[in-house]
Amino acid sequence: MTTEERHQAFSKGPSSRVVWVEAFYHEHTRQYVIYWTDILDNFGPVNNIMKGPSVLTRARDSRGNEIEPRCIKHYHDAVLEVVVGDVFSLGAEGFASASSISRSATPDTDAAWYVILACSMHYFDEQ
Repeated sequence: MTTEERHQAFSKGPSSRVVWVEAFYHEHTRQYVIYWTDILDNFGPVNNIMKGPSVLTRARDSRGNEIEPRCIKHYHDAVLEVVVGDVFSLGAEGFASASSISRSATPDTDAAWYVILACSMHYFDEQ
C-alpha cells in the first residue's frame, strides 16, 4: 500500500510560528500518527498537546492499548498547541478572540489561529 506524505501543524502559543512535523502511517491501526520522540526533538520537554481546549491522549489501538512507540493521532487541518507547563495555567486568555487574531497574527499563524478558534468555539457551543 502506498501512503501519501502528511504533516501535522504545531505551535507553542499565539506568538509562536506554526511548524510542521511529519506524520507516519501506522500499518497495524491504519491511522496516521506523530511519534512522541519527533515532538520532543522539535520542541524540547513537553507536558501536553492540546487541540483547542482538549488535551490529547496518546494514540491507541482498537483494544484501547497505547501504541508503541508512543505517539499521538494526526489531525488533518488542525494546529496542535504544545504545552510546556501546566495546562491550567493557560486560563481563558489562552484562547484568542477573532479581533485579536487579525491584529496580532502574522500570515503564517493567522489561518492556524482561526482553526484553533473554530475548534474552541465549536466545543463551547456543544456544552
